[in-house]
Amino acid sequence: MRKRLSFLVVLILSTLIGLLIHFWDSFLSDIERMAFWIYPTNEDRIGELIKLIISIVGGILVIIGLKAALIRAKASQEAIMVQSKSIVNQTHQIELSKNNQLNEQFKNAIEHLGSKEEPIVLGGISELFFLANESQKFQAVVFNILCSKLRSEASTTKHAENINSTIVRTISDYVLDDIFKGLTGDLSYSNLHSVSFDDKNLVGWDFSYSYMPMFIDKATFENCSFTVADFGSTRASEVVFKSCILHKTQIRNAKFSKVQILGNSTNMLSTTMIDSEFDELILSGNFYKAKFLSCQFSDSNFMNSDFIDVKFIASSFKSSIFEKCKLYKINFSACGFVDTVISSDVQNCKLRA
Repeated sequence: MRKRLSFLVVLILSTLIGLLIHFWDSFLSDIERMAFWIYPTNEDRIGELIKLIISIVGGILVIIGLKAALIRAKASQEAIMVQSKSIVNQTHQIELSKNNQLNEQFKNAIEHLGSKEEPIVLGGISELFFLANESQKFQAVVFNILCSKLRSEASTTKHAENINSTIVRTISDYVLDDIFKGLTGDLSYSNLHSVSFDDKNLVGWDFSYSYMPMFIDKATFENCSFTVADFGSTRASEVVFKSCILHKTQIRNAKFSKVQILGNSTNMLSTTMIDSEFDELILSGNFYKAKFLSCQFSDSNFMNSDFIDVKFIASSFKSSIFEKCKLYKINFSACGFVDTVISSDVQNCKLRA
């Protein structure tokens, strides 16, 4: 039995080997014929044909590889697009959640402002400022709300002892922050004695009918309204009022040092300055029916100004200059002049001891 199996195996192997030899010979014959057909004059035609076949096979393999890489790239791109859409959806959901959270914080902050407890009110103010810092869409509305709250807390109708200076200072510090730069504030009818405008540049603000701070240092006010504002006992240093409205403004028992009141559109209609000192004042504007009573001017420069029906009564001028001014119907009764130069157009003025 074993001998028969061994014989059968040998027979099958012999047959296979014979077939392989037959096919190999046939393959070589085909190769030789193809090589002779392609390279009839080349003695190494078989070698050249083999190189050609290898190049073709290599090219086919490269193409197959590129095709596979392209398929993988497209699949990767599709996966990235799917992932990007997922990220966009997640971002949108996060934004919605964030907006809802901010809106809820805004609502809570507004409710806190109405509390009678100081810590809760201060918390609401801080929350609003945080929202303005967090989202630009809240800046203008928060700014106006804080200004309104300040006017309410520091209303001129309240007695000074009834004004919560802590809340007023906190709000003023926030509304004067740089994040609200460019916004115009309304602080009219407010007691601003505890507010600091030091080193601030305010444009277009309204301080009408307000009590101004006791101390102002290195501030600039441009196109601001001080109609019927009160600078009672104010100490101002290096302050600039540029193109501001000072109608019926009261400056009483004040001391202004290196203050500039500038601009052709600056108007002082019926403004009153009483018992105040002005050192190195630079003043240029239009003055009608203004009153300077018992005021002291030293090293001051009045230039390019129209003074019409203005009263300088019991005032003194030391080392001062009136340059290129129009002085019409001015009352200088009981005034003193020391080293003062008036290089201006003077008409119908009164000079009485």
